[in-house]
Amino acid sequence: MIKELWFMLASVTLGTLGQIAFKYGAMEMANQPGTTLLDKLKWPLVLGVALYGASTILYILALRRLELSFAYPLISIGYVLVLFASYFLFHESITWMRISGVALILAGITLVAKS
Repeated sequence: MIKELWFMLASVTLGTLGQIAFKYGAMEMANQPGTTLLDKLKWPLVLGVALYGASTILYILALRRLELSFAYPLISIGYVLVLFASYFLFHESITWMRISGVALILAGITLVAKS
């Protein structure tokens, strides 16, 4: 079961990195006009899709021995990681409402992990 928890952690991490890549790609798309979606398709978007694919494979490997009702809530750790990555990489604001939401997510993860 320890190996599956490592798969979950890696899955969440790759999913978070995929979100960051999507954001970079979206910012590039907004800054460079193109006539079609293929003209605007940037390498960060392709990287994001690849990271999501790898994340999915690791998640499936984790599900071999973890209960779905335990594993699925752990994905929400990604929301917490994305919040902090957004702050440091994109200088997005973190409001008290977002901090409160993250606190609730962490409380939920703790409850699920102890179940």
